[in-house]
Amino acid sequence: MADRYGTLADFSEDRSFESRVDFSSRALSIARDFPLLGSGLGTFREVHYLYTPGTASRELARAHNDYAQLAAEGGVLGTATMLWALGILLWRGVRPVLLRSPRKSGWIAPAAVVGVLALLLHSFADFNLQIYSNSLLFVLLMAIVMHEARRAEEGRP
Repeated sequence: MADRYGTLADFSEDRSFESRVDFSSRALSIARDFPLLGSGLGTFREVHYLYTPGTASRELARAHNDYAQLAAEGGVLGTATMLWALGILLWRGVRPVLLRSPRKSGWIAPAAVVGVLALLLHSFADFNLQIYSNSLLFVLLMAIVMHEARRAEEGRP
């Protein structure tokens, strides 16, 4: 078992890692060619064939990186809008919860913050937020965070 954990940091022979990097690089190539508005939301499945060397042997519906796919489909404007909205959510929600004493708010809000950050981090390696249950979990956790942030602003325990 310890031998298996020792190989976790070695990506040299991991085909899954290689393919995810390849899919993300295709998405970034699309983003470079459609910089301002992107190729259009939901078009990655069709557009990626233009960036596939040789014949595409399999259909690729997602880039396995939510951020790279958003850059490809939404361009600079779509990506900037998403990052702006996400930044506001995190600033208005996460910041007050983390600055508040855990004794006043309990551990539910900080745990929800960790869940939100974990989902956002996971989106770098998969199409995490395009899975409905994960999106629903993200919205639920953000609702908890925003509720606790409002309580923190009002000074309520």
